[in-house]
Amino acid sequence: CYLLRALLPALLPILALFTDNKSVLTLSCILVFSTAMTMAVFANNSLLAIYRTALPKEDFNSKSGLIALCTSMPARLLGLPLAWWLDQYETASNHTFFMIFALIHLLCLLFEIPAFRQMRGMNRKIRGKRKTAHHTRGGMLSPYFDRIFAPVLGIQVLQGILFGLIGAYLTVYLLKGAGLSLSVVTMISTGLAVLLYLSLPVCGAVADRIGYQRLFFILSSVMLAGHVLFCSVWDQFWVLMLFMLIMGDGNTALVSGSLQWGLNAAASKLLRRSLSGCYIAALSVCFNGGIFAGSLLAGWLFSLALRTIDGDVYRQYFLYTLAFSVLLFLAAGIYRFHAFRRAKN
Repeated sequence: CYLLRALLPALLPILALFTDNKSVLTLSCILVFSTAMTMAVFANNSLLAIYRTALPKEDFNSKSGLIALCTSMPARLLGLPLAWWLDQYETASNHTFFMIFALIHLLCLLFEIPAFRQMRGMNRKIRGKRKTAHHTRGGMLSPYFDRIFAPVLGIQVLQGILFGLIGAYLTVYLLKGAGLSLSVVTMISTGLAVLLYLSLPVCGAVADRIGYQRLFFILSSVMLAGHVLFCSVWDQFWVLMLFMLIMGDGNTALVSGSLQWGLNAAASKLLRRSLSGCYIAALSVCFNGGIFAGSLLAGWLFSLALRTIDGDVYRQYFLYTLAFSVLLFLAAGIYRFHAFRRAKN
């Protein structure tokens, strides 16, 4: 899966040598990147299972936050010069664009070589231990009927829907509505992501100290407050930047990214070790299924905003998405309340 995720995008420049049809190229991009991201989900699930068994339970959150910082920072920083490079060829032909894409992809593949070698080394160790490993049978549906774990899956679905709704049109708004260039948008996104990655070890230490349920409720409250402010004070640039800091596209902002990472860390502590693969797969199914549903819903909501108002369609759209921030906040509150009652009993 890791190898396919890295190599599949290399098919696009090759295809561009044979056709210049934009419809064919667009469909090819959708198919290639959808498949590559699916492969990435499989690979990341395997990594999460490794983290769950390798890291000490008492400071799991802070250690996994440090890993996230080390693995994510290089990719974010690399995005800055690449976005500037693409900006210089904004009006170039498809052939020129895909030539640049091929060079960028080859550059990125250089970073994959040591990572892939490390994966092969881990695979050999796992094969050596497989004969003595103890396997426990269990159903794939077990996580969904686990009374402690199932609420986490429900929150994952809500998070995915909200992040899908926000991510679907936020970048479009920044480019078309706010009139920012691709380089500026990339700089903002990179800066926010760097803040997120730097905060993850600290956030993990806080979660280890006060509990992930309490931290999750606090972050959900901040997200709801930021969303309300953004929809209320629409025409202020500083409010937009504050909203980006809190929400971003769902995964890369300081608060929303910490929320998603924190819930994954919490869930990995709740899963049954004997069925860790099934539990981690359930997390991905619920979160990515929520993103898929949110992305589909986003198109309908945006079309609804276009039909029903004559003013700023983007503001109306983000007003619609506010309802899902409220739902996530309520879910976090209920989850925190039940966790408190369980601890008390």
